[in-house]
Amino acid sequence: MGLLRRTDFSENRKKMETLDSKILLDEEEVQKKLEKKAKKKAKAKIQLERTRTAFERLQLAWIRTSLTLITIGVGAYEYYHNRIESRLVKVRIVRFKY
Repeated sequence: MGLLRRTDFSENRKKMETLDSKILLDEEEVQKKLEKKAKKKAKAKIQLERTRTAFERLQLAWIRTSLTLITIGVGAYEYYHNRIESRLVKVRIVRFKY
């Protein structure tokens, strides 16, 4: 084996430094990947929330439309019912006069 020279130590140190820098780079890459995953999850949650609120708005629009149609129907019924009642009252009054 022989004695180790000073150059062998410096070469080993350079190898260790390059390995350390690679490990640091790998840790940074892992951190970036974790951040990307977190962003994707957050984006998915936001999209899900947007879909839910859109569906909720749609339901509220349907309820509002149905209530409007019911109100129009009741109003039309009352209007025509009152017209018919007023005609019947006039006809009864006219019949009783004669």
